[in-house]
Amino acid sequence: MREFLVKLTSIAPEGTESIEVDRRRAGEAARAEELAAAGHLVRPWRPMGELCSIGLWCAPDEAELYEKVLVRRLCGRG
Repeated sequence: MREFLVKLTSIAPEGTESIEVDRRRAGEAARAEELAAAGHLVRPWRPMGELCSIGLWCAPDEAELYEKVLVRRLCGRG
């Protein structure tokens, strides 16, 4: 497995209700826990006051990181 340092930025469209933003963030947090338990997400960080997350991820290669981990993380699949 290789390690990848990835920065993800989530921006809600203007006019999105805060309850929807909170719901999506909670979903991302739950999915991050699943990915950590599976050994894909080694260490997450969310810098205070920032709209981004930084994570140390493990995958066999960049294609697998994108397809199997990041796409599923963002889309809530898998």
